[in-house]
Amino acid sequence: MNEAFNENSDSKMQEAYRAAYLIAGYLKNTLTDGERDELDEWVTANDDNMRLFAEMTDEKNIEKGLKERGLYDADKAVEKLKATIGTAEEKRPARKVNLFLYGAAACLVLLAGLFFLAPLFKAKEATPLPMAQHDLLPGSDRAVLQLPDGRQLLLDSLQGNVLQQGDLRLVNEQNTLRYDGQGSEVSFHTLSTPKGGQYSLVLADGTKVWLNAASSIRFPTAFNGPERRVDITGEAYFEVAHNAAKPFRVYASGATVEVLGTHFNVAAYGDEDMKATLLEGSVKVANGKGRLTLQPGQQAVVPMNDKPSFASAVDLDEVMGWKTGVFEFKDEPIEGIMREVARWYNAEVKYEGKIDFHFNASIDRNVPVSKLLHFLALTNRVHFTIDDKTIIVKP
Repeated sequence: MNEAFNENSDSKMQEAYRAAYLIAGYLKNTLTDGERDELDEWVTANDDNMRLFAEMTDEKNIEKGLKERGLYDADKAVEKLKATIGTAEEKRPARKVNLFLYGAAACLVLLAGLFFLAPLFKAKEATPLPMAQHDLLPGSDRAVLQLPDGRQLLLDSLQGNVLQQGDLRLVNEQNTLRYDGQGSEVSFHTLSTPKGGQYSLVLADGTKVWLNAASSIRFPTAFNGPERRVDITGEAYFEVAHNAAKPFRVYASGATVEVLGTHFNVAAYGDEDMKATLLEGSVKVANGKGRLTLQPGQQAVVPMNDKPSFASAVDLDEVMGWKTGVFEFKDEPIEGIMREVARWYNAEVKYEGKIDFHFNASIDRNVPVSKLLHFLALTNRVHFTIDDKTIIVKP
């Protein structure tokens, strides 16, 4: 009996340490792709894990919980943490270690141990989410192509060759619209996604484009001039085909992003400042007030009536979460979260009261909205009800 109990306790402790290591890596942004997948699986496995993740990524909760219990011996916790995760750390390139991060990770280890092995850590139960008769389902691959003559093609209901004009052929396969060949005349097409939709596109020059929900791109069927110009609203990710003789320019919200060949994301929704984030290569961002040159990992923020500026901190996982299929929120106010929720779930949002709290969350975009909202509600800093297609947000 004791052996079985000890074996179970050891297993729980190992799970606690592993969860703490992964969450500490999440906070420090040091996880490998494999570790990130492991953390996602662990977080979404059950409500207890979701609750623990929400609590453990809230610095105020960590500090408060430890001070209240008087259980934290920093030196011993740090040494124990080093012994536990030392093997994994040794495999990485040597780098300067911030002792505060070790201390924070040690706090996580202690909290995880309390959660798994003792009743001392008891997160408050979130109020069950009052649901509408039908839950709001996540978005899907849907888009409309508008042609110069006014015709509109619903691409989610068409497959294969959807249009042939001379040597120009439009092929719609696997949720991607591709332009092959070139017609006798250049014309402009517009691809639009509704709220709750997303789609991808391959332009005539081979440039790949991914459109987020409630977005559009206007583009020519061929790039015959000195530049390759497209106009967007909403959000799009580009992998630009290199052509040194023809710069690629994206026009959005009164600003221009210019590249030769690179990977970048542009968010230009009307209710937010335009943001351009560079993943690979180099881009220039300009408006009538000024210009910036971005290096990989940098983001330019472009207010409508002000000059561009560099974002103080950029998390590429958060920026690209919409494309990789993950809601990724780090220290995000509820208003920013709900803007994304409204676009992806085709919902309206109504606020009843002020929520002065920033959230950390990482959850699959393909879950019903109730799952995401329940995860946020586990913090007990926000509560939701759903009335038809309206999400009501209140403290």
